[in-house]
Amino acid sequence: MDELLAKPDKSLVDHLVEVYKLGKEIAKQLNLNDRVTQRALLACLLHDIGKATKSFQKHVREEKGSAYPHALASFPFVLVAEHLLLGKPLIASAAVLSHHSPLSPFLYEGWNPPNLIPELLNVLKEVFTQTQEFKLDVNSLYSKALSLKHPANILHRANKKILVEFRDLPARDFAAVKTVLHLADWLASGEKNDTSVLFLKSGKTSIYNFMRSKKFNLWKFQQKTSNLDNSPGLRLRAPTGSGKTEALLLWAGDAQRIIYLLPTQATANAMWKRLSAIYGVENTGISHGRAKYVLFKQWKSREGHEEDEPPLDYRLFASVFAKPLVVATLDQFLMGYMNGKHWEERQTLSRNSVVVIDEIHTYEPFTLGLLKSILETNKPQKLALASATLPDVLLNLFGSENLVEADETFWNRKRYNLKLVYKPIESGIHEAIDIAKAGGKVLIIANTVQKSQEIYEQIYPQWPQTILLHSRFIYRDRVRKEERAMKAAPGTILISTQIVEVSLDISYDILLTELAPVDALIQRMGRVNRNGEKPPVDVLIFTEVDENSQRIYGKELLALSLNIIQELPTIPEEKDFIEATNRLYNEVSSWRFFQKDLKEGEERFRELREILGTYTIDLGDEEFRKKFITRKSIYSVDVIPDSFIQEAYEMVEQSKRWKLIELTVPVHGYWTRIYGDYFTFSVDLGYPITSLEYHPEKGLLRPEDKNLPDRGVIIA
Repeated sequence: MDELLAKPDKSLVDHLVEVYKLGKEIAKQLNLNDRVTQRALLACLLHDIGKATKSFQKHVREEKGSAYPHALASFPFVLVAEHLLLGKPLIASAAVLSHHSPLSPFLYEGWNPPNLIPELLNVLKEVFTQTQEFKLDVNSLYSKALSLKHPANILHRANKKILVEFRDLPARDFAAVKTVLHLADWLASGEKNDTSVLFLKSGKTSIYNFMRSKKFNLWKFQQKTSNLDNSPGLRLRAPTGSGKTEALLLWAGDAQRIIYLLPTQATANAMWKRLSAIYGVENTGISHGRAKYVLFKQWKSREGHEEDEPPLDYRLFASVFAKPLVVATLDQFLMGYMNGKHWEERQTLSRNSVVVIDEIHTYEPFTLGLLKSILETNKPQKLALASATLPDVLLNLFGSENLVEADETFWNRKRYNLKLVYKPIESGIHEAIDIAKAGGKVLIIANTVQKSQEIYEQIYPQWPQTILLHSRFIYRDRVRKEERAMKAAPGTILISTQIVEVSLDISYDILLTELAPVDALIQRMGRVNRNGEKPPVDVLIFTEVDENSQRIYGKELLALSLNIIQELPTIPEEKDFIEATNRLYNEVSSWRFFQKDLKEGEERFRELREILGTYTIDLGDEEFRKKFITRKSIYSVDVIPDSFIQEAYEMVEQSKRWKLIELTVPVHGYWTRIYGDYFTFSVDLGYPITSLEYHPEKGLLRPEDKNLPDRGVIIA
């Protein structure tokens, strides 16, 4: 037979040696110890030796027919080699076995033996000779591996003893070995024989150059964070418009890798664009539930790429946190520690990165408990927590290491004129229209999607320059509306829900909002007079809310928040909001629900780690699916309104399945049960289809005969 191939244009020997060399450099950059590095290099050297089968060689040459799974065919060879060279634990063996399919109790069950090609022996001799990393008798390795004729049976005999052994391997070491193998293999497959694409260079210079180009002068607190760039921890309290992001990046300094975590997809998208301008598009990636669509759209928009598929590193590296700088939702970080897909890369690379968690105050107790438990046993190289208010309760929870606060100038700002209105928000509609007619930009925030839709229906006929924005639009319409909202002309009225609290970089002239918890109200205020360039603007807080709002937030929490707001000055300074937030958190953190949810989050991580070990979570299992949540109160399902069915099928027929996300709208998971008659699942499209009415300016409408909480969902 001709030379054995790994790919149509690459010999098996050349590929294995390339992956080995790249793996050696990656292990060095990640500062792995010698013990783990040796197992990673052995995995790199032998991971594709199982491509020396008749079915694979026929497949790679003719590009047709199915091939025997080469990871399974490689398994006996790395198993014997690891026994001979390194002994237990068999981490390299587990990594090679699972490098195309995650570890699970049913991995490769039922497969017959491979039909190996005798030339495999020559490949073994050549790769061990070229690399000179390991000294062993290759003939002995070959004969012992061949004696293990049926690798699938080895895995599944004796009550799956070896798979159980793999599950109980040291998870951190297994993750590191598999990460090195995957990254080296992906780089080699993408013909990128340089590991520098995984690491930042001169990060501090990049942020300084950016600030100079914008003619930004350093504030004192930014200089402090810059001087702390060698410190492993930072806690930053800085209000909107003070330069918080720049301060965090100055602290990150010349880090080789940065992971910047935010609460929502919209905030992540905006930060991704912002940081791409600082560190370069080629260095900056994005990771969240819809990031694949965002990346594909960007790629397809480039001249000459309209019909091309994005390369592997473009599609995958950000998702697994392998880009030098990754902007992600916190949920993606947490799922990496809950053994979600590609957990090995996410964990290993997170531990070898500077991690910034911005807007830390926005998360519910369950999420905070989950994060706390993870950080206690999985510390990154450096960790920063940041927020405009950063309550003391969170400092007590996560530590107050190197607390830096923005300059006094920012805390003395007076941006708002608070007005409590002891009526429902509908009573402010006429005033909102009058202000818009006079050229003001008006922001109205309701607590529920249903309420926002009702307000829109009252205002739009009287003032067409009105935008409705909430979570229950198809993604394409929501993006369009967000763009309109951010470019709003004078006279615009924007009606929205909680999604604007941390999602949009907007600055309107007046806010009308329903009563909500204090921290949420402060976030809402941050969408008007954002940089404090105007005299204090009116913030009207309507205290009479309906039962849906009370069910969402709880009567007791709303009552406490009202009491705190009533005691604020009419024109508060920024520092008054810190005191208000602290008072809220100090009170609420002692409540039973807060402590219960916090503890549940802490225990969830420990429970999954104990059950799964090195296995990737099986989301086909209903019990696991229920446990695989990062936010207790938010569980959403993407559905396609049936009015878009024809367009959806046209996308699939045109090989544009990636665009289906444009037609999806998130709904509460319980909707599919409560409104079961309105949902069917399309196997062809891979999404539930809903017959609920959809309106491009109002969004998805629900039946009138159900009276259930109607809060929008946060998409992560």
